[in-house]
Amino acid sequence: MVFEGIMVNFFPMMVMGLFAVFRMSFGLVQLPTLQLDAPHNTTSNPTVGALTPEYNAVIALYLIVWGFALFAFVVFTCKIDTVLALPYDLSKLKFA
Repeated sequence: MVFEGIMVNFFPMMVMGLFAVFRMSFGLVQLPTLQLDAPHNTTSNPTVGALTPEYNAVIALYLIVWGFALFAFVVFTCKIDTVLALPYDLSKLKFA
């Protein structure tokens, strides 16, 4: 990712950064040592808190927000591809 920035490829650098942050943050959410499911846990079994609908709703909102970020990058990619492909497409038109 750093080398993409050195080569001035900023869009691939941002995409790789987005996925790196997603993977790291999703991994941290799943770590049992952080005990993020503790407020939802009502028993001594540590896995019960992660099975509650409230905890799963929080994870779903987390994934929806990341889905919007990914969708925005897809839209930006399509826009860049259109701008780069337009001169090529216009060069293939035959003007009579």
